[in-house]
Amino acid sequence: MGKKIAVLLAVLLLLAGGGGAAYAYLVTEDEPDVPTPAGVPGMFIPIDPIALPILKDGSLRGQIVFGIELELGPGRSFDTLRPSMVRLRSAFVTELSHLVTLDWPGGAALDLAVAKRRLQERADRMLGAGTVAGILFPHIQERIIR
Repeated sequence: MGKKIAVLLAVLLLLAGGGGAAYAYLVTEDEPDVPTPAGVPGMFIPIDPIALPILKDGSLRGQIVFGIELELGPGRSFDTLRPSMVRLRSAFVTELSHLVTLDWPGGAALDLAVAKRRLQERADRMLGAGTVAGILFPHIQERIIR
């Protein structure tokens, strides 16, 4: 009987503590909205990974997945990019889809220097020059089907 009371008391204390924390979190006065600080060079915004099939001679040869990050230009913030992110990602999918269909020297799936240049040009056309200072590929995963 004593153990049951101890367990019941512990459960009640936990519920009271959780309820008190929730009350303090939800009822406390909200802090005023602070505007997002302007981005500084070197601030990176990731884009959802882009997975594309690798097609050669009409057959599936593999898959390539691109991790892409955008380096913001001086004085830019994510808030300036947010409305255009879906369109920008779609444009990147189109560019990369075209590039992976080309025959690159050495059997490579893609020339990264060309890809960076093409994606940068597309970002400049869509968002204005200087909004995106650079394109990075922090990871690329290629899976070949034999």
